[in-house]
Formats: sequence, structure tokens, C-alpha cells
Amino acid sequence: MLLKHVSAFLVTLLLSVLSLGGSVQSAAAERGIAFGLNGVADWSTQHPFIDVMKSGRRWIGHLPNQWGGVDFEDMMAEGVFDEHGWPVRMPDNVTKLESLILTDQSPDAIHLSGRYVVLYDGQGDLSVSGRARVATREPGSLVFSYSPGSGSVGIAISATNADDPIRNIRVIPEKHLETYLAGGVFNPDWLERIQKVQVIRFMDWMFTNGSPIETWADMPDTRDFSYGWRGVPLTVMIDLANSIQADPWFNIPHLADDDLVFRT
Repeated sequence: MLLKHVSAFLVTLLLSVLSLGGSVQSAAAERGIAFGLNGVADWSTQHPFIDVMKSGRRWIGHLPNQWGGVDFEDMMAEGVFDEHGWPVRMPDNVTKLESLILTDQSPDAIHLSGRYVVLYDGQGDLSVSGRARVATREPGSLVFSYSPGSGSVGIAISATNADDPIRNIRVIPEKHLETYLAGGVFNPDWLERIQKVQVIRFMDWMFTNGSPIETWADMPDTRDFSYGWRGVPLTVMIDLANSIQADPWFNIPHLADDDLVFRT
């Protein structure tokens, strides 16, 4: 008799545990997952920002009759760029400065196809090349069409007015232009994909591995020409976490001083 009661109790207990396990799994599924974001680069397939220029490659200096020849760090040391990476003058012997976007995107990425609006401030000669086909042009803006595939879209400056240099270049998919002008930052198509993420790790967005950042003054700024240069600003990462109600996971650079650690 006692054995019968014990057996009934164990069966009831087992059913309760199984029921509880199902509830826990269901709750976990509703909460979603946690993952680290891919680094920001012109060849990345992530495309988190409406402004594609924010994923642009560091400026390349093209010498006469060749591709490249002068790298970004050397030009920065010579005072070619301002504190946000925008050119303030053309370097000696350089025929054009170029940043690359939308590099080697899969032909199947049809969501990237279409018209892009380029907006900029300043005076000079700005052009697009590679997979871009210019549709219209006027002072301060141009429109190009793009289809994904092998190669890049080049954003090039071949002349700039030292008193009013070309700067604040933005490359916006025409379909998201209204959202961008209303203050939107993140690509709506990308946001839809990550809505259920519970935790976002920002290590690669912060370029944490091997980062030279030591102080708060070294941190990236929203005015930087590209977040592919020195990382994504802290405010942008916080805005993303808040917009999808996810917990942010920041990775502090190993050289960071106490003030930077505290303020982060």
C-alpha cells in the first residue's frame, strides 16, 4: 500500500517538473537570444545604419596613374583630416581621396538594390564610381542606382575648397530617406530582424581587440565620417539597445583609464 502511494507521488512530481520545464523553455523562447554584433565595415553584410557612409572604409589616397599609394594614418598625421576624419584639403600629389561602401555584396541581397541619395556640405568635386550609376546631380547632392555584386561603390573627392571643404557626406537608400530626415539612424529592415534579441554584445562595434583608446576624449563621435574608422559611438549603441529593449554588453578597451571606465 505504501509503495503504491510513493509511486503515485513520484509520478505527480515528475509531471510537475516536466510541466515546469516546458514553462521555462517557453519563457526563454519568448525572451529571445543574445549575440555579438558583427564589426562595422564596408564589406559587412550587416548594414545596421540608414546612412551607408557610416560603414565606409578609411580614406584611401590615390597617387597619379595608380590605385592607392597613401594610407589614412599617414594623411591623418599630415593634417589632411579634421578630428572627425573629414578631409580639410587635398594631400600633395594625391589625385583623389576615396572611401568604399557596399563592397562585394551578394547578388542575392536584392534588398540593397535601388537608388541611393548622396548628401554633402561644402564645395568641391565629389563623385561616385564602381557599381554606382549616377542618375541625377546638383550642388550638395546626387542620386545613383546600385545593384549588389562583386566590387564596391567608391565615394571620391578630387577637389575641395579649403575654406568650405566637402564634408558630412551621407549615403541614404532612397526608400529610407524620409525616415532618415525625420531623425532615424538604424536601418528599419535590420531592426526588424533583431527585435527579439535580449542581449547585444558590442565588442566588435567598439573595436575592443587591440583598441588604442585610453581616455574619454579618444572615444568615437557621431560626427565621425565612418564608424568603420574607430568604432561606433557609445550613444549610438545605447540608442540601439533602448530601441529594441535589449541589454547592452559593452567591452572596455584594455588601455582605458579610470574616468573612461566610470563614464562608460
